[in-house]
Amino acid sequence: KNEFYDWLKRDYGLGYFLGSRLYDEGDTSVFHSIEFSKKHGHPGQAEIDSFTRTSRALGNAWRCASLVAGPVPTGHFKAWVPDHLPWSIFALSSVGKVLDMNSEARALVERRDVVSIWDEILVPSHRSSLVEFKRGIAAAINGHGFDLLLPGGEKSKKYIVKLVPVKTLEFSSPVPLAILVYLWDPMRTRQNIDQSLRILWGLSHAESALVMQLSYGLSLTLAAEALGVSRHTARNQLQNIFAKTNTNRQAELLAHILGIIDHK
Repeated sequence: KNEFYDWLKRDYGLGYFLGSRLYDEGDTSVFHSIEFSKKHGHPGQAEIDSFTRTSRALGNAWRCASLVAGPVPTGHFKAWVPDHLPWSIFALSSVGKVLDMNSEARALVERRDVVSIWDEILVPSHRSSLVEFKRGIAAAINGHGFDLLLPGGEKSKKYIVKLVPVKTLEFSSPVPLAILVYLWDPMRTRQNIDQSLRILWGLSHAESALVMQLSYGLSLTLAAEALGVSRHTARNQLQNIFAKTNTNRQAELLAHILGIIDHK
């Protein structure tokens, strides 16, 4: 959710919001919210009280409507692959069959330089990534999230892939959906590189900033100076980064991550 709100703030100037979750099952959520621009400032007490009243009423109305409408028909996956999010999203069955995809995903498949669909099965376009991708699918089917990088059409370009398992048996109306695949180009805009490092490896803001400085070829000492921290602090951050990226040396770390960093 953090990257979603970061996206709203960046693209729409969202400053503050009041929000309440009305419905939440797996990756499908419905919120009632009121957003305030930076110009407006934070909400006052009168607005908070008003929202509290309307939120309770809308929540009750939503629950009543859900009871009347009944379960979502099997085969309805549009809520899982929305078009308003800035990623290619695929909904897969337990055998890797593509059940649905959003418009970003369709455009990516049409290019066929990152992923393709063969006999309704999602596969990487580069054969060198097929074994790792299948391993990720197997992990997600067994309930474990999986992250990997897929090569794109351009030399050295990488796409981030997150495979997220969906526990459909916990739903009021089970569906054959088993895996959600989120795929995006971290170099689409330069400002997303820091975010991509944090999402893919779980780095903190400080740790991803250190990685970026090291990627420019700076020593740990010079990187610490550039960030305004002590070398001792930078060393501790580097040890945390090693643990999160499953690397042991600075050279190994850079080789591991430079595939998604472009200095052009």
